[in-house]
Amino acid sequence: MLSARATKIVLLALVALSLAIGALAVWARKPGPTKLTGWPRPLTDAQARHTLKSQCRAAAEDERLFLIEFSAPWCEHCKAVKQAVTDPRVTPLLTAIRPLVLNVGEDEELNTLRLELGARAIPAWVVVAPTHCDEAPSRYPRVRQTYPKGEATELVSFLSGLRR
Repeated sequence: MLSARATKIVLLALVALSLAIGALAVWARKPGPTKLTGWPRPLTDAQARHTLKSQCRAAAEDERLFLIEFSAPWCEHCKAVKQAVTDPRVTPLLTAIRPLVLNVGEDEELNTLRLELGARAIPAWVVVAPTHCDEAPSRYPRVRQTYPKGEATELVSFLSGLRR
């Protein structure tokens, strides 16, 4: 049995721990790109175009279609898509493509590039054949496009319909 002093110390420690957990829970609920696991950092337009070109070339070498996803951590559907791609029905279908996620960021730096690829909103999945990688993205041959809402069955249907 604990002494009165030891009991007070244990209770104070539990109260402090409870307050720390509460503060952490409040902090974790605030949106922010640094708090979302695996979210790519926003790129400038020049950085995104460079990455796009190199990933397009890699997709061509792999003989896979190239999926470009425009996304943002503040977008609720984008968060749902991030969760849906981990579904066991979706993951095997992703092996047939080479994905690239572009975070449009808070100031939507990538609006011009997104519109050049024909995506009017986010989240957007634009699938292209990687045959014109050194040309402007507007010249990439589009295979298929969607604005996913983050439902696994929707992603399975879209990915199953892709043909090289």
